[in-house]
Amino acid sequence: MSQKQKNKLTKSLTKRWKPRSYQQMCVDEGLKRKFLAFFIDPGLGKTSITLQIFNKRKLRGQVKAMLVVAPLNPCYMTWGPEIKEWTNFRRFKSVVLHGPMKEANLKKQADIYIINPEGLQWLATKLKGKRKVNWPFDMLVVDESSKFKSADSSRSKLMHKMAPAFPYRYILNGTPVANGYMGLMSQMRIVDQGQSLGAKITYYRQKYFEQYGKPEWRMFKLSKGADKRIMKKIAPFAVCLKAEDHVDMPKVNMYPRFIKLNPRSKKLYDEIETEFFAEIDNKELIAESASSLATKLHQICNGSIYEDQDPLGKPLPSSKRKIISLHSEKLSALEDLIDEFNGKPILIGYKFQHDKTTLKNHFKNKIKFFDDAKTEQQKVKLQKDWNAGKIDLLAGNPQSVGHGLNLQKGGASVICMYSIDHDYEIFDQFRRRLYRSGNSANSVSIALLVAEGLYDHMVIYPNLVKKKGVQDSFMDRLIAYRNSRK
Repeated sequence: MSQKQKNKLTKSLTKRWKPRSYQQMCVDEGLKRKFLAFFIDPGLGKTSITLQIFNKRKLRGQVKAMLVVAPLNPCYMTWGPEIKEWTNFRRFKSVVLHGPMKEANLKKQADIYIINPEGLQWLATKLKGKRKVNWPFDMLVVDESSKFKSADSSRSKLMHKMAPAFPYRYILNGTPVANGYMGLMSQMRIVDQGQSLGAKITYYRQKYFEQYGKPEWRMFKLSKGADKRIMKKIAPFAVCLKAEDHVDMPKVNMYPRFIKLNPRSKKLYDEIETEFFAEIDNKELIAESASSLATKLHQICNGSIYEDQDPLGKPLPSSKRKIISLHSEKLSALEDLIDEFNGKPILIGYKFQHDKTTLKNHFKNKIKFFDDAKTEQQKVKLQKDWNAGKIDLLAGNPQSVGHGLNLQKGGASVICMYSIDHDYEIFDQFRRRLYRSGNSANSVSIALLVAEGLYDHMVIYPNLVKKKGVQDSFMDRLIAYRNSRK
C-alpha cells in the first residue's frame, strides 16, 4: 500500500463526530432521561445527537438496538449516510425496513432498524405474538414526530400502542406546533405516555381549548392562558433549540410576488367563487363543498384547473382528469425571478400535478424534478448535482421534498414557491433545505408567487404568516421557560 493510500485510509478512519456545546447538552439531557422530546430546528444535527445517545447507551449495556421511524427520504438519505460518516457510529449495522428486502432485513441482527410511518402496520403484524422483551429493538426514535400529530389517525393509534414496549423513547421535530397546538398532545404521548398532556384528545381539548363557530364545524382555539399551562406541563419532557441561537445562519428575506389574472381566468374565478359552478371550454366545473371550492380557486390562481366530469356527467378518476390551461402569469413571474437573480440556481416548490406539467412543458430540459428520481441512487445523484451547481432549476412538491435533503452545500440562495399551501410545517421544512447552517450564502431569498387579492393572497398567505408566529412563539416560550427553571 502506498503512503498516499495509507494517508487516505487514516484520514477516513479518524473522522470523529465532535459535538458542539449545544449538541453535548442535548446528549447529556437524553442520557439523563429515558424519554424526551427534542424540538430542534433543522440543521442543528439532531440525527447525530440521537446516534450519540444510542452509542452511549449501547456502550453501557442499556440498549440492544434502536428502531427509527422517519419519512422515506430521511430513511435513505439522512440516517444511513450519517451512520457511515462518523467513526463513532460506523460500527453500527443499520437496515431499512422498506421495499422487497424488508422481511429479510427484519430477520438480520442489526443495531439500527429504520422504517417509514407507512410501514408500521406491517411491522406490528410481524411482531404480533412476540413478547416485548423479544423484540429486536428496545430504543425508539421518531424522526419528524408531526407525522403522528393527529391523535385519531390509524398510524398514531398504532404508535401509541407500540411505544410503551420501548424503555427508551425520543421524538425529533423542528416544528411541533406548525399548524397549531392541537397536534402537540399526540406527539408528546409517544414520549411520556400521557403524563404531560393526557392520553385522550377529548381530555386535551376540554382542558386547553374552547370551541367556536357552529358546533358541527368542530373548530377550536386555545383558551386564555392555555399556552402557558401547556408549556409548564411539557417542559420537563422537552428540549428546545432554535438554529439562530447556536449557529451562523444566512439572513432570510421572504416576500410575496404578486401576479394578476387575465380577464378569462378572473371571470372564471368570480363565477365559481359566487355560484360554486362555472363553465369553460364547454366543460362544467362544480364545487361540491367548501374544500372543493378552495382547491379550485387555488388552481385557478396557479394557471390551470382539472376537468370535473366526463361527457356523461360521471366523476373522473384523478388519473384521467384532463387539464384546462388558463394563464401563464406565474410562469412569467418565475422567468422574471430568474432574470433578477441572474441565473442563480432556484429551488421551486409546487403543489398540483398540473403545476409540474406546466413547468416541465415550459422549461423542458432546463428543469429537474425531484420526484422523477425514483431510486435512492437517483436521489443521491440529484442532490449531489444540485450541490455541485450543475442544476439551474430544481422543483419538487414540498410535501415529499421537505425532509431529509441537504441542498444547502452548494451555496444556493433562492427559493420560489410557485404554489403555497396552508400547512406551515411543510412550507418551513421546504425553506430549510436552503435556510440552514452550512449554507455559505449570506442570505436566502424566498419569493411566494400569489394572485393579488385572490385566494392564495387573501387566505393562504396570511394563514402561513399567522402559523409562523404561533410556531416561533412556542419555541421562544419553551426555551425561556426551561431557562427560568434552571
